[in-house]
Amino acid sequence: MTVRACMKRRVISIQRDGTIETAAALMRNNRIGTLPVVDSGKKLVGMLRLENLLALVMPDFIHLVEHFEFAHNFGPLESKKPDPLVLKQTVEEIMEEPISVQLDSGVLRAAALLHFRDLRDLPVVDQEGLLVGLVSHVDLGISLMQGWDLPELATDTSP
Repeated sequence: MTVRACMKRRVISIQRDGTIETAAALMRNNRIGTLPVVDSGKKLVGMLRLENLLALVMPDFIHLVEHFEFAHNFGPLESKKPDPLVLKQTVEEIMEEPISVQLDSGVLRAAALLHFRDLRDLPVVDQEGLLVGLVSHVDLGISLMQGWDLPELATDTSP
């Protein structure tokens, strides 16, 4: 089975010259954690993850602490906002190199990429590198379970 069969075709993306502020609004308003970055021709040139945005307000010491389970909250640090000047910068300033799969890649290959790169979503490109979809670890997992002999269960409607 290929990624083409289970990917989302409606993908919210941003151009490389879009602002960090716009990217954050897109993520928040659409409840997404990965924003593919494209050029004017829709070619994938980078990706912006929720982690990239949160790093703008994350205290420096957090990367040094291995065990912080003892802290129930970090007080005023939890409501810290990024510098307004940073929000006006382009996404190109903080985007990551793109990691993607092609339409006809196998689902197991895509799942391995997500796992080993610690990603939750993976852009899907065509042979020219144009963004055509997005596949998540849930999409891939469900796709891999399609051939399993599982019972049909009623949908849980509990609150």
